[in-house]
Amino acid sequence: MTKSSVDISEISMVEYKRKIIRTIIDKDLDITEQTVVKKENKNNNLGSYQYLNIGFYLIAPLLVGIFSGLYLDRRFNAKPFFLFLGLLLGVAGTFYNLYRLTKSN
Repeated sequence: MTKSSVDISEISMVEYKRKIIRTIIDKDLDITEQTVVKKENKNNNLGSYQYLNIGFYLIAPLLVGIFSGLYLDRRFNAKPFFLFLGLLLGVAGTFYNLYRLTKSN
C-alpha cells in the first residue's frame, strides 16, 4: 500500500466516524426535543381539564352541609341549629376547596 492510499482511507474512516457521531447526537437531540414538546402539550391539556370539576369542588360542600343540617334538625328536633351549622361548615369547605384550587395553579 502506498502512503496516499492509507491517508485517504484514514481520512475517510475519520469522516465516517464523525458522521456517525453527528447522526447519534442529532437523534438524541431530536428525542430530547420531542420529549420536551410532549411534556409541554401534556401540561397544556391538564390545565383545561382541571376546571371542568370546579362546580363540583365549590357546590358539593355546601350541599352536603345543608342536607346534613336538615337531616340532623329533623332527627334531633332542633330546627335551625344544625342547618346553620351545616351551612357554616359547607361554606368553610367551599372556601377551603377554592384555596386549594388556586394554590395548585
